[in-house]
Amino acid sequence: MRERVQLMRVSHPILGQYEADFLQQEDQGESLYIAYLTMDKIDPVVMIGERVVITWLDDPSKHARAKIEAITLEQSQSQDEWETFKLTLNVQSQSNNLRHYPRLVGGFQFLYALVDHIDNVEEWLEAKEGLSKVQEHSVFEQSIDDLLNFSVSGLSFEARSNIDNSTIIACAILLNGSAEVIKCLAKVTRCLEILNADSTVDHYQIAIHFISPPQILTKVLSEFTLRLQRRETEGNTNEV
Repeated sequence: MRERVQLMRVSHPILGQYEADFLQQEDQGESLYIAYLTMDKIDPVVMIGERVVITWLDDPSKHARAKIEAITLEQSQSQDEWETFKLTLNVQSQSNNLRHYPRLVGGFQFLYALVDHIDNVEEWLEAKEGLSKVQEHSVFEQSIDDLLNFSVSGLSFEARSNIDNSTIIACAILLNGSAEVIKCLAKVTRCLEILNADSTVDHYQIAIHFISPPQILTKVLSEFTLRLQRRETEGNTNEV
């Protein structure tokens, strides 16, 4: 039975949300998840490996994470402005807790490192650096994408490796249009496994609480929060 769902593209720099037909099929004893997505030809093309968040339109509290495994362009009967894609999805996890799903894209880039891996943390915090300079430090890793679930006091991000609770990390945040990163320390408060359909770990969602964040970071996150609330109130699904 087909169901109507909404797909939110995680990795694209625009917070694109599209309605699609969704169905589950059985293939050699395994569940196969298919979505039929119709998009305007001027929209960015979906890609294999891209991650999406699924929301069921008949039950908006029902959500799932998925990865696009295969894409087939369906032949259109007319030469109009729309194209239909058949997406084969690997559903990684389902949860009704919205804290498990990202909600902002395009706001800033986030890098992190364990403080134990930095020779002189105080010196690093005080140094003025651009993104490329931070990336030269091999101990720093970048979040999987720039779509983050955040508040003024902390945020959660997607990572390839797990980090134990209560671990202190160094954070480097680059705002769009800025040449210099904002630096601070943070404490890990939660680390969740995000699973593939076969129950193997695909990646981790890590939540952190900022430790004495600089005033500029608090100001920027406050502004992002207000813009996000305005977007949700107005029902605008474009970039925040």
